[in-house]
Amino acid sequence: MPFHVLLLAGQSNMEGHGVATSTDGRPGDLATNEEFSHWKDPTGSWAAREDVLVWYDESLDSAPGRHGNLTVGFGSANDGNHFGIELELGRALGDRFEGPVLLVKTAWGGKSIRTDLRPPSAGGEVGPYFMAMIDGYKRALAYLESLGTGYAPKLEGFVWWQGWNDLCCGDEYLPLLTMLIADVRAELGDATLPVVIGGTGNGDPTSDREALLAAQEGAAQAVGHAIYVPTRQHLQAPDQSPHPTHLHHWYGNAASYLRIGRDMGAAALSLIRSSPSTPPSSSPPGSPPPDMPWADCTAAELEGDFNGQSGFTLSDAIHVARQWTGKAARSACMDSMDLDQSGSFDLADAIFVAKVWAGVEAFAWTG
Repeated sequence: MPFHVLLLAGQSNMEGHGVATSTDGRPGDLATNEEFSHWKDPTGSWAAREDVLVWYDESLDSAPGRHGNLTVGFGSANDGNHFGIELELGRALGDRFEGPVLLVKTAWGGKSIRTDLRPPSAGGEVGPYFMAMIDGYKRALAYLESLGTGYAPKLEGFVWWQGWNDLCCGDEYLPLLTMLIADVRAELGDATLPVVIGGTGNGDPTSDREALLAAQEGAAQAVGHAIYVPTRQHLQAPDQSPHPTHLHHWYGNAASYLRIGRDMGAAALSLIRSSPSTPPSSSPPGSPPPDMPWADCTAAELEGDFNGQSGFTLSDAIHVARQWTGKAARSACMDSMDLDQSGSFDLADAIFVAKVWAGVEAFAWTG
């Protein structure tokens, strides 16, 4: 029987800022929440799952991570009073699997996918926290082996919840997240590893949030065997929360973290139960008819090389997004380009380019 392992990664909301017991009597904590009263045992203590373990790695060195049975306290502050999505996510997995579960949690507040978590295939300096995420997973497996359980670890999925520090740059986020997932899968040796991506539903202002959410959802579609989980519906009112000025941490509201964790657990289980499909390979480009919108495209652009650098790569999706925002000049090809044939040139066309690069879509002129 395997030891079912999930890798959780992200920034401060993955760390977990849900409040267990409000210190000033404000509403919205776990102690007064009836919906999730199963986390309180009859003695008044927090309930724990002996069939679900947590390893929380929050360092950049080889220091041991916080670890133990799943319960309240594996949150941002090592004070026993905070938690994250691991509670309900772990509960969902523990209820479903016959064997034990290990949640490997690697998260650090205030980190960006453009720098701190930058994946190797994006070029430039690899983010130190990307490598810390992989190293933390390996240390967790060593911890598991030290327990002498006799169970062999089986990596079941990767759960990603990050984005607040990248609200500025939705046009860069989709290709970077696509590359990060590909690199995580390569590092962990599973090309079809199930991936759950949580939306940054608490983002503000609205325009930045919607661009980032579109990128997060687009990445899930582009990489295959992945699910995007919307979260905006779980944002609670600030005056009904422990920290009414902390929008970036969902106001510390227990219900937000618990409901989002429950949704992510359901998403993970739906992927684990399904069989991954091999994405079809892209067809070679042909010549478009002269009356089509893309008839003015160069041969390189028809190959997907929209930025004119090193052939068709994921960076071309970034370039198309920049053309849409006006940050990059449009060529004659892009003046009337509707790559996904939705009726207009918008951010969805950049997402479409990423999907073509991943092999799950094909340009219309190749058909």
